[in-house]
Formats: sequence, structure tokens, C-alpha cells
Amino acid sequence: MYNYGDNSYNSNVVKVLWGTMEKCYKRLCFFILCILIFVLASVPVFAKDDIQANASQVLYLEDNLYAAQEFSSHLPLVVIEFKGKDDSDYVALESNWLEDEWFNNSVISVYDNTGGDENVLQYEPNLEVISKIQLLSDWETENREKHDYYIRLEDSAGQAEAHELLGLPANSEYWLVGSMYDKSLIRNYLGYTLAAEIMDNVPKVQFCEVLLQTEEGFLYQGVYLLVERTYAETGVYIQRREEDYGGIPLYTQYTQNVSGLGSLVIPFYEQELTEEYILQLTQDLSYIEGILASAESTQFLQYKNLIDENSFINYFIANELLGNYDAALNTFYSYQNSNKQLLRAGPVWNFERSLDNEVDTGMELDQIPLAEAPFYADLVRSVDFLDALKDRYKELETGPLSAGNLMNLIDSAVEYLGPAQARDWARWEYVYQYDSLTTLEPYPSEVVGYPAMLRQTGSYEQEIVKIKYVLKEHSLQIPEAIPQLYSRDDLITKADNYKKNMLLFIAFFAIFMFSIALYRRLNLR
Repeated sequence: MYNYGDNSYNSNVVKVLWGTMEKCYKRLCFFILCILIFVLASVPVFAKDDIQANASQVLYLEDNLYAAQEFSSHLPLVVIEFKGKDDSDYVALESNWLEDEWFNNSVISVYDNTGGDENVLQYEPNLEVISKIQLLSDWETENREKHDYYIRLEDSAGQAEAHELLGLPANSEYWLVGSMYDKSLIRNYLGYTLAAEIMDNVPKVQFCEVLLQTEEGFLYQGVYLLVERTYAETGVYIQRREEDYGGIPLYTQYTQNVSGLGSLVIPFYEQELTEEYILQLTQDLSYIEGILASAESTQFLQYKNLIDENSFINYFIANELLGNYDAALNTFYSYQNSNKQLLRAGPVWNFERSLDNEVDTGMELDQIPLAEAPFYADLVRSVDFLDALKDRYKELETGPLSAGNLMNLIDSAVEYLGPAQARDWARWEYVYQYDSLTTLEPYPSEVVGYPAMLRQTGSYEQEIVKIKYVLKEHSLQIPEAIPQLYSRDDLITKADNYKKNMLLFIAFFAIFMFSIALYRRLNLR
């Protein structure tokens, strides 16, 4: 029988119990540790950038219209508070809201955190500046609620005041381009970026999101492109338009007498010019037009002394590459008052309807219609011009215009917009989808990857695929199409001019020798 009062026995029992408890405790701790390791391994680890990226996936819109209280974006924010001449507030909700009207004493607020953090609407803006703002209308697009804006920054006295906006060079005049006609949101960005790789004096641009400050809250307008105002390096800008509205008309002889060439004007935003200057400019341009239109080789080849041929070549490539055929009758030139290279082509402007973005007319990817545009229809008669055009494109297609670079540029633009694109589509999808009701011949499905994808696409993803297909395919077709221009019957070369001059010299020499012989014969009598 056990003696429970024996101290040695009690001590042994305690030791056994303690050992058992210690083993259980260790096993329990090991089990808990395993559970913790499993749980921690299952939880994703977010870097700071990942946290911000996931936070940005929230649209931050109420009813897809007004900015929520916690609204933020990785893109810069531009907030516009409209004021009228009487300082009364305006709310831009109606589609026909005072188109082309100026709003004085309006305020532009810029949120641009260059450190890489989100731009938060609740925080203080980086810049607030008084502005004079003009709403730009699009006479071809009905119900255009997403206006474009022409902005003139001013000081308290109403004088122009330059500021650096969104990293662009200091300027007092900018455009905010909403591109409501472009559901991809990137056509203008692609156009300006590629043009900058090809030619000089291209406007610099930056993506942003625009909101209007109203009594109801911050009305979200969507993704915009801020475009700097460029100036003619020397002389004055000239614009070819379908009609002569919106500027000082230049009644040049050839443009006025030949149908389909539109009208040449000096835009209103150029400096004030005297009547004498405008008259001389009109005469100079008429002379250039006459030289280009001449069928006589000696006279035609004088164009080399009157225009900057390289600028016309680069302008052609920048617009033809993207199929920006709106540039044919909406072209900018700069005029330089000197004895040589009077006329330059550029700068480029507005790629909204490029890359097969016309609703009723499909882009012919194997053609180069810009060769029939004003001035170019004459220039392509020159073999020298065609040779230079062919060589320049060959140079560019191994660099900035290579297929790989073009596709990377599209991908990087889409990636950069990120959740801002989703917000813009949440706001304007009903407009973007309206275009899909009109259908043209579909693209080859085996090439595109979407079965019978229509030109008027129904989603953002399809629109990007469409842009990639059109840009890549057309860029490959251009070097095949340029040689076809050599088959014209009216080509003019320096050799033709040389032969003609030689024939004239021979004819003159023959007449001269005949005259001498005739003179001698008469004297002998």
C-alpha cells in the first residue's frame, strides 16, 4: 500500500506531473508557432507602391459624377472654378454650355505631388492661379459635355503670367484637351510623343484629371492632356482650314481659285499684324503656291529655295504614320520672312481622329492619302522629294518608328493611366458606347485576335487592340506605298531640268551660229 504521507513519494509524483506538463507546454507552443508561421506566410506583403496602387483602384466617384470626399489619383489633378465677368459662378452640366465663351477671373488649382505619392483632393493644391478660360467647341460632335479648354494664366492685374504646369516649360497659355471623340484616351499622347521623335517644335504634353468646382461638389470631367502653346520660332503661324473662320484670312491666288484646298488664315491668337505685313505675306504665299503648282520643271524646282523641305517630310511622316488625315485641311505652317526657306510645315496638332477613328470612313492601311493633300500633291512630283521621304522613313523605322517601340509606347501609356482610365470610362461610357452603333467592315479576325472585331469597338481593351493593329500594320505598309509614287507621269527631276536646259542651250547656240552665217552671207553680197 502506498504511503501518501511519504515525502519522497510525493516528490516523485510532482516531478512526473511537472515533466508531463512541460512536454505538453512545449508541444502546444510548437503547434501555436506553426499556426502563426502558416498564417503569416498566407498574408501577402505589400510594398508602399503596391499599397498606393491598390488604393488607386477605387474610383472615388459618387454616382460616377462627383468626386468622393477621399478622392485621390496618381495623375496630377487640375481643378477649374469658373467665374464670369460679374464674378458669378457657372456650372457646366448642359452640353451646350456657353461654347466658345471666355470666362475671366476663373481659378485653376493644380495638385501635382512630384514625390510620387497620390494627389489628394482634400490637401492644399501646389498652385492656384487666376486664369482666363475659353471653352472650345467641336462643331462635328453633338452633346460634347467634356469640353476642351484654352487657358491663359494671368496676374491680379489681368496681365499674362507664365507658370510651369505639370512639369511643362513655363508658359502663360495652355490647352486642356479632353479628346471625347477618342475612347482610348491616348491618341493625342501617341501623336505628340512620336512627332517629338521625328521633328522639332512639337508641343510638350502631360496627362492629368480635370474636375470642375461647383456648388454641388467637384464635378469629375475625366482624363485630359495638358498641351503647351508653341510659338513660331521666327515670323508667324499660318493655318490651313476648311473654311476661313476663326482667323485673319489670307486670300492667296492658288488656294482661292482651286476648290478643295480650304483657306489659309492667321490664327487669332497670333500677335497683332499690320495691313502691310498681311498683304506682303499673302503675296509671298501666292508666289510659293504658284511655284509648287507649276508644270514647268525649271520653275517648279525653285521650291527648294522657298520651303524647308525637311520640315515637310517630317510633318508628312508624323501625320501619315497615325493616319491623321484631318491634318490635310487643318495644317499649321510657320512663315519666315527671309530670302530662303520661307515656309515650314508644323507644328503638329490634334490626333483625336487618327488611327482609324472616323466613324463613317475606314482607314485604308495600305495607302498614304496624305500624298494628295494641299502642297504635298505638288511636292510628290519631285523625285528629289520622294527620295528624301523614302530615306527619312527608312532611317526612322529602325529607331523610334520600329514595331517594338510603337507597341511599347502604347503599353506604357495604358499602364500609366491605370485606374484613371476606369474613372473616365465610368463617367463617359455612355458616350463612348454610342459610337459602336455604327459599323464598318471588320478587321481580319485572324490578325487582330478578336473574332470579327468592329472598327467601332465596344470596350477599352478592344480599342487598344485596334490601335495596336492599325499602327503596326500601317507602319509596315508605308515603305511599300512610297515607291508607288514614282510611277506618276508628271515626275520632275534635276536631270529633266538639266536636259531641258541643254536642249535650250543647243537650240540657242544653233540659232546663234545660223545668225552669224546669215550675217556673213548678207555682207558678202
